[in-house]
Amino acid sequence: MSEYPSSVLKIIKALQKISEIGPKMAQRISFEILNWKKEEFEKFISDIVEGYKNTKKCKICNNFSEKEICSICEDSSREKEKLCIVEDVQGIKSIEKTKVFRGRYHIIDSVIKPLEGKGVTHIGIEKVIERIKNDGVKEVIIALSPRSEGEITSIYIKDEIKKVFPEIKITKLARGIPLGTEIEYADELTLKEAIEGRKEI
Repeated sequence: MSEYPSSVLKIIKALQKISEIGPKMAQRISFEILNWKKEEFEKFISDIVEGYKNTKKCKICNNFSEKEICSICEDSSREKEKLCIVEDVQGIKSIEKTKVFRGRYHIIDSVIKPLEGKGVTHIGIEKVIERIKNDGVKEVIIALSPRSEGEITSIYIKDEIKKVFPEIKITKLARGIPLGTEIEYADELTLKEAIEGRKEI
């Protein structure tokens, strides 16, 4: 990559800070940006800055929102006794598309990632326990992605909840989603069947 000017390398390295963007993708995006007109670039930067400044994390569930409380947590018609634990905002969006779940959500702070130095203390399990207590939750649905980090985290969350609420029902999505697949990439029918066929663990 040394054949590129340092100014270009600066853009490429900045883009690589986004976890899903590798070196080649960062290069392609950098070249695309550098071919924009000045007005296009300035509008792009302005939109990102404005969006960043106006977006908050919901105080209750960690979902993105322009207000202190997101629209799902504000919705009194949602079933408070059902709490679905997801890994990120995409998880909520994917499940909402199925239109079969009318409970509420909680985005954990992180899954367990030993290689990144993220252990059980990074999950934010105490927030989950507090939600269960405050909302009178009767069923917890664990909807983390079925890869190794998600599976390990799911087991830990289940064990910690059961220590405090031994009678609570804890379920996870049925095996309609292939192992290693991110929930956000599962088609709506597969995800719908996984939610409806969830099993107690």
